[in-house]
Amino acid sequence: MRELVELGADGREKLGQAARERVLKNFPLKDIDVLYERLYEEVLAQKSSAASNVSYHEFIETPSPAVLNETGQAAARARKSAAMGHE
Repeated sequence: MRELVELGADGREKLGQAARERVLKNFPLKDIDVLYERLYEEVLAQKSSAASNVSYHEFIETPSPAVLNETGQAAARARKSAAMGHE
């Protein structure tokens, strides 16, 4: 960090220009987008061929008394907060 400060404004400007030129030379956008497209296609192909590790939970239609109580308390706090002028 100290080196950057010691370079001064002109030195930092030159360093930034050199970095930009290096990026533009070595990572042209027309090539990078093709690489990303290939990567996405590979990832999608792997996902479609791999077995899913996602498990699903079937929810019951009626919430438990604990959930109903918690939901009721949250609603009461929200009403109290709104009554106090908080949104």
